[in-house]
Amino acid sequence: MPYQPVVVTVWLLTASDESSLYNVFEIKYDEDGEALPSTFQKAYGLGWYDTDFAELHSGQPAPALLTEAANYCRTLDEQTLSRLPEGDWNGLYLIFGAAGEEWTHPDARPPMPHKAVNLDGVTCKLLGSFHVVLRS
Repeated sequence: MPYQPVVVTVWLLTASDESSLYNVFEIKYDEDGEALPSTFQKAYGLGWYDTDFAELHSGQPAPALLTEAANYCRTLDEQTLSRLPEGDWNGLYLIFGAAGEEWTHPDARPPMPHKAVNLDGVTCKLLGSFHVVLRS
């Protein structure tokens, strides 16, 4: 099947350097090997999700990153570009529906803040959840 419908949840990010971005999403482990929630997970009240179905994009302004992501997430740019808030957003974090049951439908996603949240020098803002078609 060349196309697969899926829901993707998108956060806009602003960071002065890429290492700050990675630190916010880094999952650390305790002495027993148990995963500890990342700074991002704690801020948004998220439980475990499969990070194999999450992507961090950075290094360009958000409109360029969304247009690039639309190469494999058809219609993502059409749904999001007009919704971009003012700001120097230079990163995206995407969580796809396969990351866990709560990511399979926009109404199923956990409740979370919609305002901008500052996490150790990285500003995150939930843009929303969108139905897209993945190119495989």
